[in-house]
Amino acid sequence: MDSFVSNPANESHPIFPPAAFATLHFLRSRGADGTARGERDRAVTRVDAREMTPTGDLEYTVKTLPASAEEIARCGTLRRRVHEWLASPDRAGKHEDDPELDEILDPSGDAWIRFLRARNGNIDKAFKMMSNHLAWRCDYRPWTITPAEIEHQNVTGKVRMGGLDSRDGRPVLVFDDSKENSKDHAMQLRSLVYHVCRVDRACRRNPNLGKYLLFIHLRDFKLSKAPGRKQSTNTLSLLQDQFPERLGRAILYKPPTVFAAMLSMVKPFMTEVTRNKIIAVTGNVDAGSKNDSKMRGIAGDDWRELTGATMPQSSPEISPGYDHARAWAEVVREHAEEEERRRAWAESRAGRGRSHHEFARSDSVSSMDVSNKAAVVGGPAGGKKKSKLAPEEPGSRRTSHDGSVDVFFDAKETIKPVKSKSWFGF
Repeated sequence: MDSFVSNPANESHPIFPPAAFATLHFLRSRGADGTARGERDRAVTRVDAREMTPTGDLEYTVKTLPASAEEIARCGTLRRRVHEWLASPDRAGKHEDDPELDEILDPSGDAWIRFLRARNGNIDKAFKMMSNHLAWRCDYRPWTITPAEIEHQNVTGKVRMGGLDSRDGRPVLVFDDSKENSKDHAMQLRSLVYHVCRVDRACRRNPNLGKYLLFIHLRDFKLSKAPGRKQSTNTLSLLQDQFPERLGRAILYKPPTVFAAMLSMVKPFMTEVTRNKIIAVTGNVDAGSKNDSKMRGIAGDDWRELTGATMPQSSPEISPGYDHARAWAEVVREHAEEEERRRAWAESRAGRGRSHHEFARSDSVSSMDVSNKAAVVGGPAGGKKKSKLAPEEPGSRRTSHDGSVDVFFDAKETIKPVKSKSWFGF
C-alpha cells in the first residue's frame, strides 16, 4: 500500500479520483495542515485535541493556535532572516509592487508562526519555505489575476469559495472535479490560485480565524472528467507549499466505497489531530440524520447552501447548488473592493517613499493569544527576566523590538513537542 500512497495522482488507476486522491495523499504524508510526515502536530502541545470553540468545532480546525514563548522568539529570528533576504542584491526591488506583502510580513499576523510550524520549528527550513513563497508571489503575481480572465473556467462551479460557514465564520473552499470543463492546465491553475488567495485573505484578515474548510464533491466523480497528474500535483503543491497551516477541515462528500475504505485503512497512521480534521460523509444526509447533525456541528445549519450538497443542479454539467450569475457577481464585487484597497495601498506607499522590507514594525507581539509572554519580554513587575531560550554564550543575542525576542538559535534545531495525554498518534 505504501507504494500506492506515494503516487498521489496516478492517472492510470481506474478507481480513485486523482485530485481527491492527491488530497488524501496530502493529508496522509503532510498532515492536514501541511506538516511533513513524521513531524508531530504541535497543536496538541498547547491545546487538548478535544477543546472546542464557543460555537462548537475543534479549536485547531478554526484558528491559528496561540504561540509559545519559544515560537515567538524563533519567529523574530525568522523575520530578521527574511528581511535580510528581501534587502539582498538578488531580491532588492523585486517585491515592490506586491500589494499584500505588508500584510503577509506584518509581525502581528500569523504568517510567521504558520511557516515556522509547517517546518516543525526549524528556522532554516521555515526560511527556505517562506522565501520560496515570496519568490513564487513575485514570479506568478497572483494579484494580477482578474475575474474576466478566469470566468470561463468557473461557469460549472468546479472550484469556488462557497462563503463563510455560520458556525465559526471559516471560508469554505469547494472542489467538484466531476464538473471539469477545460483542458487548459495553465488557466485551470490560475483559477485555482485566484480562489485559494481569496480564502487566504479571508483567513488572514480575521484574527479569530486562520483556517478554512475544504469540501470535495465525489458523488458524481467520473474518470473521464478527472484532472490529470500535472494538475493534481499543482493543486497539492499550491495548498501545502504556498499556504501551509491553513487547512482546518477536509470533507470528502460521498466518496466511492473503495476510497472510503482506503481512508479508514490510512487513518490509523495519522496523528489524532490530523485524523480529526478529515471527515468522509457517506450514507444518508437527510435532515435530522447523523451526517446532517455532524455537518451542522462543523459548518452550521446552512452547510448545504455553502457546499451545494443535496442542492438542485441547473444542468448535469453544473455543480450542485451553483448559480454562476449570482456567484460571479459576488466575485466581481469582492474584486472591485480589493482593487480599491490596492489603489489606496499604492498611494500610501508613494507617500511613504520606502520599500516593503523596511515596513514599520507593530508595537504588539501578535494578534494571536500568546502564551508565556512575560517569560520572554520581562517579568510581571516590568523588570527584565533572563530568557531560557538564549544561552549566555558568544554569538547569542537577545534584542527586544516588536515585543518579541530576536535570538540567534542553531537554525537547524527543531522544537520538540511535549507529549500530550490526548495524543496517541504514530
